[in-house]
Amino acid sequence: MNLIKNTAFALSSLFIATSTFAADSVLMEDSINQRLQPDASTHFSHTMTLDSAKLVTSVGVVTDWWQKRPTEIRVYENNNGEKGRLLGSKQYLNYLKNVCGDDFKSVCKYPENPTARLTAPVNATVDSIIVEVDGLLSAANGYTIIDSLQLLTNDRVVPSDSINAIQSVLDNEEVQQIVGSDGYVIDISSAISFNDGLHYIYTLKYQIIDSPAKNCVTVKVNYNDFAGVDQKVSEVIATYSCN
Repeated sequence: MNLIKNTAFALSSLFIATSTFAADSVLMEDSINQRLQPDASTHFSHTMTLDSAKLVTSVGVVTDWWQKRPTEIRVYENNNGEKGRLLGSKQYLNYLKNVCGDDFKSVCKYPENPTARLTAPVNATVDSIIVEVDGLLSAANGYTIIDSLQLLTNDRVVPSDSINAIQSVLDNEEVQQIVGSDGYVIDISSAISFNDGLHYIYTLKYQIIDSPAKNCVTVKVNYNDFAGVDQKVSEVIATYSCN
């Protein structure tokens, strides 16, 4: 069939659009302003609670620019005040210089960019989590400085992941039946469902050969941001004229 006739154009257009989007947005931030003197028996623990369940893609620990940094972050689901399942963790055993500035991607330098942010991946829809912070990058400094904790979400489509999701739309048998053997794709646009934060929403605009009419199919695709996962499950949720 001719469904993928213009797919290369659609994919390249989507890649350009998504690769220019901003990165993380801060859902909430708790001020800590605390010195942590870690040892083998103690660690910093803090509970963060949103007003409703939202997609959290990572947790940020805003900390000192130099070596008064923690070395490990762990994020747990809050289960009635107790640690539930582990949602994500990350170790920082080496000094990283490009984690400072307003964008937390600039070179760390005092006094220009004195604050750093270390992140741990989460990728879960939650309303409350427990964050644990441990370790000290340089024992000679004696303590870690934790300025604040942030819940972050990335409300933009990851280009490589988007391409995998588009393929599942094109492979969907119901989509192929709707478009038919004389249809071809003229545009694919994308968004993320914020009702649950777990799905891509794709609008596939197509046209029948020798017909001026343009029609659209809206497809929901399961969202998964873990590297190496390329299986996507798609579901048609609407069909309509989109001239």
